[in-house]
Amino acid sequence: MELSELVARYNQRLRVDDYEDAATNGLQVGPADREVQRAAFAVDAAVATVEEAVDWGADVL
Repeated sequence: MELSELVARYNQRLRVDDYEDAATNGLQVGPADREVQRAAFAVDAAVATVEEAVDWGADVL
């Protein structure tokens, strides 16, 4: 599926529009039309998290 579809599904499922949040959440970097086969999720950005996602073969984090 395209990254834009994945983001839209999670935004709807998590009802992100229902909450005010000053944090930068959601799609931040990358083309929205990129194909995604494997997605990784994290609570906070950290170098170790990014490295683990790369090692795991994630298309998006």
